[in-house]
Amino acid sequence: MPVTALGIVLMLTVYVLYTELVLDDPASSYQPPVAERALSFTDEDGQIVIRDGQDGEVLDTLGEGEGSFMRQTVRQLARARTRTGGSKEIPFVLRGQENGRLLLEDPVTGQSVDLTAFGKTNAGAFARFLEPEGNEDGAEEL
Repeated sequence: MPVTALGIVLMLTVYVLYTELVLDDPASSYQPPVAERALSFTDEDGQIVIRDGQDGEVLDTLGEGEGSFMRQTVRQLARARTRTGGSKEIPFVLRGQENGRLLLEDPVTGQSVDLTAFGKTNAGAFARFLEPEGNEDGAEEL
């Protein structure tokens, strides 16, 4: 049990350091987005409801125990937003870049997470929200 707890703490520490030090580096080369979408995430009785940030359309609902990577990623960005006193009403922005990177950005804090750094499967959990209606192969291109 202590080894597992230590492993989790170590992974979260690496994640936080990576997002704070690497992704917020102003010297990183800017890539214009090729696709983007505003997304809002709300917790409703243990379920995470994902909505389009523009029109409020429900895009997906994750039950308890589902979408652990998505839950953890959004939770980390939301905690940073809460610490700064930012509004929970402003949606996050999901951006696909020409170089293949997929970023989830918080316009309130300016923080972002490079989702592609966590592998194709984890990035795909978010990439599907950038797919055009009826296109199942859109995530492969990002």
